[in-house]
Amino acid sequence: MGAPVPKSKLVRTPTEAECAALSIGFPVFLKASFSWAGQGVIRCDTLEQVKTAFSNLSGKSSWIKTVAKHVLARNWYPENIAIEVQQAVAGHSVMFNIVALEGKVLGGLFARRSECVAQNGPSTTVTIGDHAECRWSAEKMVTAMGASGFLAFDFMCCEKTGKMFLLECNPRPNQIFHLGQKVGANLCQALVDGLNGRQQPALIPHGEAVIPLFPQAWMQNEKTAFAQLRDLDVPKNDSKLLNFMLRRGANEGHASHRLVDVLKGQGMVPANYTFG
Repeated sequence: MGAPVPKSKLVRTPTEAECAALSIGFPVFLKASFSWAGQGVIRCDTLEQVKTAFSNLSGKSSWIKTVAKHVLARNWYPENIAIEVQQAVAGHSVMFNIVALEGKVLGGLFARRSECVAQNGPSTTVTIGDHAECRWSAEKMVTAMGASGFLAFDFMCCEKTGKMFLLECNPRPNQIFHLGQKVGANLCQALVDGLNGRQQPALIPHGEAVIPLFPQAWMQNEKTAFAQLRDLDVPKNDSKLLNFMLRRGANEGHASHRLVDVLKGQGMVPANYTFG
């Protein structure tokens, strides 16, 4: 396809993982399929770390989780998750989100982390816009797969060359797909138009926007989040979702009631909105 990718190998046993790491060369990352927000990714610099990481990533689900998946109709989630040993590329991670229909790209959105909880943890602030190289690689993949729906492509930008290494594709929307409308690329509307036969040019963002994510930015630093309130991605038009997020914050010791008062004062939620 032409897109640069890091060296990698799928492994099923600790021995295979160690051999792959030696073949690829340290440092490497061990990555579990069906993970999210960087939580299933472990950096390894030694064989002992590879062995420990493999054990941690391949742990069996408890009977409680098994029952919960059955009750929630999530039995499709695999019990035996594939683990990948991947070459470490020094740089920073970025993503390019695509909405497609039968191999045709309807729109895209580039994003890079401005701030995050931890090195491999969830983002708290993102800068969104466009990136021609990432868009080209993502479009090539969409065409080759004949893909439809929402797809999130992860890249690593090499700190030495600036080259974008394609890491993986997640066939699902992530937490920032809806932000495209802030830079002229409403990806959800593009899919609606495509499904209804309204032919439109592929949406390409214009300009950039820095967006503090909610509730991550608020839970990371309340003072900073209040200062960025107008840009904070608060679901002000969905009271049930907002209530859920505020409850999560309250359970972790954050001033949810104070945030509601500030949102009311800024006219971002109705004066009769209640949380409790």
